[in-house]
Amino acid sequence: MFCKFCGKTLVDGDKFCRGCGKPVSVASAQSENTAQIGSEEEKDKVSKLPAFCKFCGKPIIAGYQFCRGCGTPIADVLPREKAEVSPEKPAEDETKAEVSPEKPAEDETKAEVSPENPTNETQTVQPMPQNTYGAANMPYAQPTAPYMQQNNVPQNGQSPYYSNMPPAQPKPPRKPLSKKAKIGIIGGGAALIVVIVVVIVLCVVLNNPINKMMNYIDSGSASAAKQLYVSSFKYDDEALAELESKIIEKTAEIKTQYLEGTLTYDEAFAKLEVITGFSNYDITQYAYEVMDYIDEVVESEENYEKAEEYRNDGDYLSAIYYYQYIGDDMPNYEDAQIAISECLSLYVEETISKAEAYIDESDYNSALDVIDEAIYYIEYFMGEDGDDGVSELEKKREEYETEAVELIIEKADEIAESEGYTAAIDQLDEIEDEVGYNLDSETYAAKIEEYETAYINEVLDEAQTLVDEDSYAAAITYLENVYSEYRKSEFKAKIDEYEELLQTSLNDLSYSSKDNVSIPYSWSTFIDIEGTEQYYFITFTAEEDENATITYSFDGEYTTLSGTAVLGECGDENEVVTIRFVSSGSTLHTITLDSTSDDAYVDFEIDLTDVTSLTIECSVADENEADSVVAALINTVLE
Repeated sequence: MFCKFCGKTLVDGDKFCRGCGKPVSVASAQSENTAQIGSEEEKDKVSKLPAFCKFCGKPIIAGYQFCRGCGTPIADVLPREKAEVSPEKPAEDETKAEVSPEKPAEDETKAEVSPENPTNETQTVQPMPQNTYGAANMPYAQPTAPYMQQNNVPQNGQSPYYSNMPPAQPKPPRKPLSKKAKIGIIGGGAALIVVIVVVIVLCVVLNNPINKMMNYIDSGSASAAKQLYVSSFKYDDEALAELESKIIEKTAEIKTQYLEGTLTYDEAFAKLEVITGFSNYDITQYAYEVMDYIDEVVESEENYEKAEEYRNDGDYLSAIYYYQYIGDDMPNYEDAQIAISECLSLYVEETISKAEAYIDESDYNSALDVIDEAIYYIEYFMGEDGDDGVSELEKKREEYETEAVELIIEKADEIAESEGYTAAIDQLDEIEDEVGYNLDSETYAAKIEEYETAYINEVLDEAQTLVDEDSYAAAITYLENVYSEYRKSEFKAKIDEYEELLQTSLNDLSYSSKDNVSIPYSWSTFIDIEGTEQYYFITFTAEEDENATITYSFDGEYTTLSGTAVLGECGDENEVVTIRFVSSGSTLHTITLDSTSDDAYVDFEIDLTDVTSLTIECSVADENEADSVVAALINTVLE
């Protein structure tokens, strides 16, 4: 059964035509032999349709707008003409029929269709070849029912026109697909499968709570993230552990993106603040740690900028100070360390330059102060990190100190040579001020000791010369004078030595009697005679009516007594004293001391040969104006 509108075959059970969509109840014909053509227009249309395409020989089915074989529009095959093989066509190419332009419009081999002769018995109908072009092998090529009735086409699919057409040739077999084409087909199929799988995976992934949470964090949706946390993670330990793991990765990712510059400060904090909204410290701590780190990075960048400004201004210590505040986990840490090393070198160079300027002005102390100050600041700010700079400055300081000490000693030696060692000692402080450097206590003491030793040796050499050329008494007197100014143990030891070698003095003898005479008992007792302190002496105090006397007894072992008679301190009045040396009633020697003349200081020497007793008597002369007079014998020597 066929559709009366489109000619499509109707199958039992169909409710609508597969060709035109008309209801089967309307579109169906009562029988194949009683099927009626619709309107006159449809009849005319069908009557004009050829049974087969004049170009390719494919059957034409009503309702089709183009030939199924060659794609020629159906309108181009109207009016219907009888297919005929061109006489010029080679015999071997008979698969297509060529239509002659002179061919009459009506096919002579086709009988007219009428109701009285529906089968067209006068026409011999050849059976349709059973090949690839036949209807038997091509069920979709069945002619429409109206067409078949009008043209008296048998219902078994055979066409009367096949008898006039060249026999159809079998269609050449299709060329097998190449290996490359097969691979392409397989690859395309695999790609399609991958796309389908990806779509499925994306659907699953996007609906995963973890992924949703990550998306909320990326978009800064704090409220949605908090709700998702409460609904999907807060009360599920396993899900919470998975979320914590993802949060660790996410915070590390945010940190990396910020350091790489793909996230701004505000963008990074917007994401991290989403995480801090969760009521779980084990999770939020990672966000807080990254936030703290980012703040430290910002601070380190600010410190680096400040350090660069100070460095450009030449304030290298301040630059080092700010560079050091950049932690070792900061992105610009390596640059800061390089800058610190460079600033330290520049600061050391600047310090040495300042020190050299002071040295040019002979101010070593100021130069060394600059060095010491720089060393202090480097150690204070940098500690062990500044050891290289400190070492360089310490070497420079040592160099300056050596130079200053040599200059001071050179000047002091010149003074010692020209003015004496005592002058060099006295002027050493002045030399330090002149050079602009203070010797350290050890060096200073060593130099003073050197000069004192040289001076002591010089004095002792002089004393020995006096002994050789004069007497021990003269050497002792010289040493005593030196000792009174420079109390060195070497001088006292030499005095003691000379006294032991010196001949016995009256002070060393025991007297038998004395009257108004004083003999000192210690070194603390002395008499000032013409500006010279005398420690070995015998003092006589005589008055007008009373002489001063002292008597010694000898055993004849001495032959000479020598010494000096002097007046004591003289007042405004004239003082005249007479001193007599008497033995056994005989005067051995008389000395008159007069303050008004040069006789106030008189040396004497008395022969004591055969003298066993000696009395020394001091009396006031008649011309003396004072009531009492003081005289003394000094440097007495018994030989």
